Amino acid sequence: MKKSICLIILSFAIGVNAATLTVTKTADTADGTCGADCSLREAITAANNLAGADTIILPAGTYTTTIATTNENANANGDLDINTSLTIIGAGEASTFVEANASPGAAFDRVFHVLGVSTNAVIEGVTVRNGRTLATAPQFRGGGIRSEGNLTLRKVTVSGNHRKCYRHRSSSTARDRNRDARRRNCEYQSEYSFIAGQGYRDE
Repeated sequence: MKKSICLIILSFAIGVNAATLTVTKTADTADGTCGADCSLREAITAANNLAGADTIILPAGTYTTTIATTNENANANGDLDINTSLTIIGAGEASTFVEANASPGAAFDRVFHVLGVSTNAVIEGVTVRNGRTLATAPQFRGGGIRSEGNLTLRKVTVSGNHRKCYRHRSSSTARDRNRDARRRNCEYQSEYSFIAGQGYRDE
């Protein structure tokens, strides 16, 4: 009997601390709620405010961030800010697209920003594309994704992302992972970056 009671309490605790949120629209809105009408930004904001490691289900579609950036980190605008342990599951790289603009080289912010050294973020089954940062300071590295926590990418394509050049390419605090780096008007492809010493896995 004691074992049964323990299992019931444990199951209840897990249910309270972790949520599964389903995105229902491709439009980039931020009305503070994620219910029957829920954008990707609203789902991430809801997860950021919940305890536990939550999951976001992202159906097939193209999700373009359209709220003009002010370079804040509270997920109100610009890039999608993740500050809690979270898994985002798309419908596949060829079906689910998260982008900062419909065209490469035209955006004013990256796509995803993972904040906090203890944050464990998993992004699965999506294409992340067309992000762009416009300043040269270290915090603007990573045109597509910037992670300051532990990031796992599973079956993810990261492409068409850019950031501005900066004079000193090496840094003791951050490192860029670049694919097909090329200079174009002092911009080059910069798919993602992460703070040195933090976890990164590409699965």
